[in-house]
Amino acid sequence: MEQGREQGLADMRALVIRLAARRFGSETAERLRRILAASGSELVDEAADAVVDCNSGDKLLARTANGGV
Repeated sequence: MEQGREQGLADMRALVIRLAARRFGSETAERLRRILAASGSELVDEAADAVVDCNSGDKLLARTANGGV
C-alpha cells in the first residue's frame, strides 16, 4: 500500500513538471523538479495550483520554493 502511495506521488510530480514545461519551458520545469524531488503531496498539490495560477515561471518557482506561501 505504501509503495502505491509513493508511486502515485511520483506520478503526480511528473505530471506537474510536464505541465510546467509546457507552460513555462524546460528550464523552469527542471528547477521545479529539483524543488519537488523530496517533497510531500501538499507541496506537489500547491505546485499544480501554481502552474495554473501563476503567469510566469519565476512566480511559479517563488511560490513553490516558499512552500506555497
